[in-house]
Amino acid sequence: VAAQERTADVMVLILVDPAQAIALRR
Repeated sequence: VAAQERTADVMVLILVDPAQAIALRR
């Protein structure tokens, strides 16, 4: 369940701050 919540956080990050999401994916 924790993994799914983490994924949700990442999706929200992508929506709120795409630049930060790109940095996280590096």
